[in-house]
Amino acid sequence: MDTNIADRVLDDTVAYDAAMRARPGGGWRQGDDVWLFAYGSLIWSPEATVMERRVAEAPGWRRRFCLNDAKGRGSLVAPALMLALEPGPTCPGLALRVPGEVVADDLPKVWRREMSCGGYRPAWLTLAMDGAEQVALAFVADPGHPDFVPELALAEEAGRIARAVGPGGSNADYLYETVRSLAEAGIPDPGLERLEAAVRRLG
Repeated sequence: MDTNIADRVLDDTVAYDAAMRARPGGGWRQGDDVWLFAYGSLIWSPEATVMERRVAEAPGWRRRFCLNDAKGRGSLVAPALMLALEPGPTCPGLALRVPGEVVADDLPKVWRREMSCGGYRPAWLTLAMDGAEQVALAFVADPGHPDFVPELALAEEAGRIARAVGPGGSNADYLYETVRSLAEAGIPDPGLERLEAAVRRLG
């Protein structure tokens, strides 16, 4: 079962510690490896030391551009759209194993990056991987957050992504890199591929 840790979790030590204690099976213990579920930028920029990468699926979730971003790859005038997980049929991605000896140092870096915008919430998901199940930490959309975006028509979604640029780069490059990284891992995503084609047509 997927375990949502909190409706709103801020980027602080108390919340991080609570999340690690909430890991199914008795919580995280010093020296334990931690698996992360990467479905977007964590695939190509994981922030943490990764010992192992495996193709995996998150049943009951889907990947969508559903969060506004006015600070990283967008602006107040032209906010970007960022990927997050929301309920859906299933989401293919990569399971990343962070070795236990670096979890205490590396995982908080991932946490800070993903949680700083406030639109994500952490969840321990049960992934399907190599014919078995594996619990992994993921960052999913908070539908109650003001930055959550209902589903958009393809043309509107592409237009927003094509226009948005911020201190972290362009929204289009974020999309292109995600599609490229998924393809390199052998993970097709026809929806993202259609979106990429629509954004490229806009120049």
